[in-house]
Amino acid sequence: MDGDARAVRGSFSVMAHAMRDDSHTHSCAAVPASGRNVARDRQKILDNRELVANLYALRGSFVDRLRALSVRIPLKLEGDDGLIGALVKWDLVPERQGFDIRRIVACADAAFEFEPFSPTRPSDWKAYWKRAVRYGRRRMEFQLLHPGLKARGLASLPIDITELYPQAASLRLQWEGVYTLTNLIALRQMRKLGRLRKH
Repeated sequence: MDGDARAVRGSFSVMAHAMRDDSHTHSCAAVPASGRNVARDRQKILDNRELVANLYALRGSFVDRLRALSVRIPLKLEGDDGLIGALVKWDLVPERQGFDIRRIVACADAAFEFEPFSPTRPSDWKAYWKRAVRYGRRRMEFQLLHPGLKARGLASLPIDITELYPQAASLRLQWEGVYTLTNLIALRQMRKLGRLRKH
């Protein structure tokens, strides 16, 4: 769980039962119970079976496999929950497997709450801007990770995600409405760090 999230009462039991009832799954995802776009975000998790850091669970045997393979999340990686979700769906062998979304069970009755940003609080605008830039970076970081994972598997994971930033020069900005600007800022930051790493 993220530190600013609260589990809705009963969610842990719901998640435990869901994983107990489906031996094919490695993970269980909870859905949001608050936020400006709660209905949309909730449906996205239910449809795509995604993990978000606010609340999810991993099966103990899957965690044991992560430890046995010495899997480490790259330092400074923005989207650690997204990477873990991808490794779950790949069953830890991305070089041989396609996504199997059945490896994650999404629980409509397990939920988390958090205090949404308020447009009336000036400090929230600054925090929201920074988060939008981070979200842009997380998508592009996964674009950098994906080719290596599909070609060489877990061995391609860098110690620090910025090791891959020199490759950010090949990334192309895509139109995403108002978020195109924050994505551009994220891409420029990555490219700048990438140039510094080259020298």
